[in-house]
Amino acid sequence: MTQESIQEVDDSEFFEDEEETQLLTRKELTNSRTRLRNMINRDAANSEKRARQLASQLLSQNTPDNAMYRERIRRQGAILSSLGSVSGKVLNSMGITPRVTVEQLNSGTRGPQMNCYTDFVDVHIQINCDNLDISDDAQVVDLVHTVKGFTYHEGGHIMWSTPPDYLCSLAGCNKGTHHVINGSLIKPYLDPKVFEAVTGRHIGGTAFQQAWNILEDQRMESAMVVVSPVMARYFSTLVAKYMYDPGKEEIAWPWIVGRTYLPRELRQMLRNAAERHKHAALIPAMEEIIMTYRSSNDPKVMHSCVLRLAECLIVWLEGSEGLRNPDVHGTSFDYGKVGVNRTQIQAVPESPDFNLEKPEEHKAEVTGDKGSDGEEVEAPDSSDSKDSNPPETEESSAGNQSAEKTVKSYFDDIVSDNIAQMSHGDASDFLATVNDNLRQVASRDESITPMTSDEVKEVVNIQNSMMDVLDRLIVQVDPSWMFYRENGVLDPTAFITREPGDMNFWSGMDGDKGNGHDLAVSLLVDTSGSMDHRIGRTSAVAMGIRKACEHYDIPCTITTFSDRVRLVVAGDEQVEHVKMGAGGGTHIFDALTILDDQRYGKRYHLVVIITDGEWSDIKDVRAWGDPGRHILIVGVDINHELIAHKGGNSAVTIYNPSDLAPLVTNALAGYFIN
Repeated sequence: MTQESIQEVDDSEFFEDEEETQLLTRKELTNSRTRLRNMINRDAANSEKRARQLASQLLSQNTPDNAMYRERIRRQGAILSSLGSVSGKVLNSMGITPRVTVEQLNSGTRGPQMNCYTDFVDVHIQINCDNLDISDDAQVVDLVHTVKGFTYHEGGHIMWSTPPDYLCSLAGCNKGTHHVINGSLIKPYLDPKVFEAVTGRHIGGTAFQQAWNILEDQRMESAMVVVSPVMARYFSTLVAKYMYDPGKEEIAWPWIVGRTYLPRELRQMLRNAAERHKHAALIPAMEEIIMTYRSSNDPKVMHSCVLRLAECLIVWLEGSEGLRNPDVHGTSFDYGKVGVNRTQIQAVPESPDFNLEKPEEHKAEVTGDKGSDGEEVEAPDSSDSKDSNPPETEESSAGNQSAEKTVKSYFDDIVSDNIAQMSHGDASDFLATVNDNLRQVASRDESITPMTSDEVKEVVNIQNSMMDVLDRLIVQVDPSWMFYRENGVLDPTAFITREPGDMNFWSGMDGDKGNGHDLAVSLLVDTSGSMDHRIGRTSAVAMGIRKACEHYDIPCTITTFSDRVRLVVAGDEQVEHVKMGAGGGTHIFDALTILDDQRYGKRYHLVVIITDGEWSDIKDVRAWGDPGRHILIVGVDINHELIAHKGGNSAVTIYNPSDLAPLVTNALAGYFIN
């Protein structure tokens, strides 16, 4: 071997792997080291970039503007959650258990504006609470009274109403599309050219829905008032605040006919206004349709009434949208989900005989309101009223309400009287709940509802399957600890040195770590709108995990996140079997900020984030890492890349919420072994 080759060998390095020995020349070694340095530099640059991005995200969340925004969202959450509690108590008093969702309504108008609707399974309330002053007793009482009224109304629909599609099905036809306008009712009132244009057309879904809603509201409210007369106060407030449109008195009568709980004088004023409508001759036909529908439980008769009223409204409204309608309805009819079981339409209990108002033959005093054609609306002649006094002076006439009362002022008085009769205890309870929620980091989740017996059985099965695995593991890890486990772990020194009769030789099992598993668990559940079709199964699995943790005295907190963070159950409190609701966006930041409050002083903290999509506010969770905390991100039926780089300690994709329980069981097993 030459000196040159010897020197080359001496300057080379050898690297051994499992299969063979490699010999790298100086050049190869230099290139390898260069590649390694470049890779380290790239990793360092990427780490620095990610760190800067994470710091930027955290700083952006804590700017003054964001701090104000987050405080506003926290205040909204406290109010909305408390209103959900009010609504839930009302529905429970009615004997039904629909899920309640309360959301912020960003209407841009001042004052708490509100919408409410039901799909006959859930009750949805939307309210603008930004301008609500909870220190103003009048506003709070008004708000609680209105929310209770809306809840009674939507709960009444669940109990009494037949959804449009179901009505059509019971009547043996498709929703409206089979019915062709023949014009028998409306021909006398239409211009021949207009009549020709509408005759032969199908009554579409929108027209059918509007007519059904007008009829069903009056039918349902009549039933509710007969069963509980106090409902009249709540419903009349809704009519006054959310249906009545000043200036549309002439067209209002079809919405009023069947609401016989309204005061006679007010009804007469609106009947007089309707008489000034240019198609007033259509009123008797509409009255007959409305009252027939109200008293019927024959689906064919009711379906015919909807179609006939839809035809009448073509003439009566003449391009107008009609009165306001703050509640709209879906077409679902799975009453069993809310505790209502019926396979046929319920007959409505009839109110006492009621003769509908007739137009007054004499000239009545004007109300001061304008009708749809710009003419003033007439008020009833109250000359025979014992409360009427002839005007004497400007001052005295200003107080003479009976002679000069308008429809609007009458409705305003109704609202004032109804609110004055409301128990202020309801408002006090609401404020107490708001204050409790404000003191908490996360408001209570108002969308949770009790599980059915079948859902509870599913939870128990999940709980038992987890415990079967973990119990066997405990036996394998510590087979000698079989007796007196409730007393703790035997302290050998204390046992040997004990005095006769002394039983104080159990150690370490009386404190908050007495279960032997120095662990807390947090379940962060994505309840955005995209999770809606999975939320039932996800709720069952989450509750099964919670119940299994209870068995081992492991505090397990369940928190939901969508547009805002909500607390389902804290780790240190008892909980019944409940299921969550879904709706809104996907914002996880607030849910992460409260993790420290869910640790309960434990050494280890397992955090399981369950989501099906991209978070819109935070890209990396490493800022919430902590010694002893393991963040497991579980993606449900999504691209794994969406969660793989979120900064969790581990990320797993599953395709069915049922796979979550075994996954968490395996995670818990690691802590049991250690």
